[in-house]
Amino acid sequence: MGESLDVDGIFGQKTEDALIRFQIDAGMPADGVAGDAVMAALRKASHHDAHQLIGGGDADRPSAAERLREIAARLIAMAEEMEKK
Repeated sequence: MGESLDVDGIFGQKTEDALIRFQIDAGMPADGVAGDAVMAALRKASHHDAHQLIGGGDADRPSAAERLREIAARLIAMAEEMEKK
């Protein structure tokens, strides 16, 4: 979704805002909690299956699915980093 998030192991305001946008775009309750269902949706989006969730874009702009895959990959990396600590 074009977010610019640094992987720092902190679930800060930018991360929460990005997560809520992801939840809204994926049709999930927008509570800002990265529970099991959200993590599964993030993994699915990051594995190029998001087109089935929300459809595609066109040649001139990235689809919402492509934007979701990008942010999903960043959030998953952050979650994995946090689990290491």
